[in-house]
Amino acid sequence: MLTADRYSTASGNGTATAPISMCAARFATSRPRQRRVRFTLEANKTYRLRLVHTGSSASVRFTVDSEHHTLTVVEADSTLVQPYDAAGVTLAAAQRYSVLVRTSNSTGFPFWMRAAVQSDMFTYDEPGQNLDICCVIRYGPTADASPLPVETDDPGVPSDAALQDMGTAQLAPAVVASAPAATRQYPLTIALELADSQLFLGFMNSTVRRAARSWSPLQGTTTLLQTRAAASNGSVYSADGGQFMVMEDSVQVVDLLISNLDDSNHPFHLHGHRPRTYAPFAYCTLRPLTRQAAWAPAPATTLAKP
Repeated sequence: MLTADRYSTASGNGTATAPISMCAARFATSRPRQRRVRFTLEANKTYRLRLVHTGSSASVRFTVDSEHHTLTVVEADSTLVQPYDAAGVTLAAAQRYSVLVRTSNSTGFPFWMRAAVQSDMFTYDEPGQNLDICCVIRYGPTADASPLPVETDDPGVPSDAALQDMGTAQLAPAVVASAPAATRQYPLTIALELADSQLFLGFMNSTVRRAARSWSPLQGTTTLLQTRAAASNGSVYSADGGQFMVMEDSVQVVDLLISNLDDSNHPFHLHGHRPRTYAPFAYCTLRPLTRQAAWAPAPATTLAKP
């Protein structure tokens, strides 16, 4: 599970907490006194921006100030999607989006381009946090001479119902390809639970929960390297205690039924694969999107076809 699995789309009560970031960063400008990055663009042009969440913390909401700067989403995790207009785009850890921005504001003054960490995922405030990071875009005949805009908080989702933030359920692939029929199916249950250690830990499937253990990353090695080393020594690799493994010795089309038992959504990532995701499972016939980091909604079951 990703570190981001410790964070959800809604915080909850409890004494255990995940570590909180001190600041966000865009183009290494997270320090308040550091000179802000400025992009001077041409007026009446359309620019493609590639948004990448390289952190391991909470989700980030990307916006460009001014009602004239609509974000047109055209790509999600390297999958082209049908153009979709939005006021803002929220990225979970490891997600990527491409958006089109048109420099059509008649004034051409500088505008804030924001990346705001979604602090409602945290259970406490860290003193000195800087979670709303801004850089500047400017264009037009007076772009270089215009002063920076007054610093303000993120204006949030506009009240105009005609243009809201991006909803992942509305994303549709530009090229629809049918998925092959499944030959294997495995159920996965994912939950964050309070362990005997009084820590909230991530668990996958009931066999791991009964052992009251949580998966932890290997230090200085990988399962593949351990398997190879065992074969070189004439032995067989065996997973330690609480590890949960799905193994296939032949080419199969596998369905993963992911049941999120937590109270909130969590990102799901299968390393090295770009599964088609159908979420929630009840609407699995609608526009599956191939991507590497997808939301597993709660409480619901997501179908992933690696």
